[in-house]
Amino acid sequence: MLLYMLLKSVAAAVVALGFGLISNPPRRAISAILLTGFLGYLTRLFMIELAGGHIFVSCLVSAIVMGICGLVFGRLTRTPATVVYIPALLPMIPGMYAYKAIFALLHFLQHIELADKAVYFDQFFTNIAYTIGILVALAFGSIMPMFVFTKLATSLTRN
Repeated sequence: MLLYMLLKSVAAAVVALGFGLISNPPRRAISAILLTGFLGYLTRLFMIELAGGHIFVSCLVSAIVMGICGLVFGRLTRTPATVVYIPALLPMIPGMYAYKAIFALLHFLQHIELADKAVYFDQFFTNIAYTIGILVALAFGSIMPMFVFTKLATSLTRN
């Protein structure tokens, strides 16, 4: 189980690096992006698998960890925190829930039977709610450290 979590976290870190390289970050920020992606995804997996946490809470805590990592590593690498934590957030976007929502919507539109439509309608709104909830948790959790540590957040690139 631990090896599985570590491998998934390494894969998420590589994906985060790929997303980060699109925006052409400074070379000194590359290791920070990798480490932030690794720690954030490992936190999410740890909370879901071992601590039995709900996915919303797990994503919120993981985003907070990534926001704090963005502040700390941004300070160390003298880059804005967003350069570090935004690419790390991208592997955690709930693509499967969004896919299932669209899939259910298409089935809802194709079926004529009212009983079938009710099932697909329920699946659509359940998956949309999960998608929106996770996105809100990621957004709120990632910016919360900037509001809590305002002095650190505003002084990152001013030294």
